[in-house]
Amino acid sequence: MSDASPDQTMILDALEQGLALRRAGVSDGALEVLSLIVDHFQDSEDPAHFEAVSRAMMGRAMALIDSEAEDEALEALDILLSRVRGHAGMVFRELRIVAAYEAAQLLGARDEHAQAADGFAFAIDQAQGDEPAAILHILAAAHVKLAVAQLYQDQVEATFATLDRLAERWPDSADPAIRHWVEEGSKMREALGEALAGK
Repeated sequence: MSDASPDQTMILDALEQGLALRRAGVSDGALEVLSLIVDHFQDSEDPAHFEAVSRAMMGRAMALIDSEAEDEALEALDILLSRVRGHAGMVFRELRIVAAYEAAQLLGARDEHAQAADGFAFAIDQAQGDEPAAILHILAAAHVKLAVAQLYQDQVEATFATLDRLAERWPDSADPAIRHWVEEGSKMREALGEALAGK
């Protein structure tokens, strides 16, 4: 295997720096570094750049969310989803899941529940069952948030179906984060059933 090119090494180093700045809560610094990568290399025809630039785009979108720049974040997430749609491999599947989930959360906060539901459903549909724990946590949360978005649209049967799929997918998970969302889904289903029975 050949060594990474100087450009590739520079991109990877800058990517790690930008992601580290975001983890440290330095959103402005993260935006600056990650935007440089995106601006300079997003149109590169070198396949070696594609994954790193895509990850930089995700990091930049998250930094925009941290900075409460929702409009720019939604645009960045939409561009990223278009970029990685159809690409095989775990990295790109994870990017699709996270980008769709984050965009759906932003849309839901704006009461754009139909679009939010589409985003959560898209994220869930990307899963193949072999995702790492952090992505499984997002997928479990997406089920509950999809159910909420469906309920806002008075799609009661769809809401029940989504909550049932959550319970069926993780019936006895030992993971506390997944168990939390399964329990939230169960409470929501029970409350909804009681509300409908009382009508």
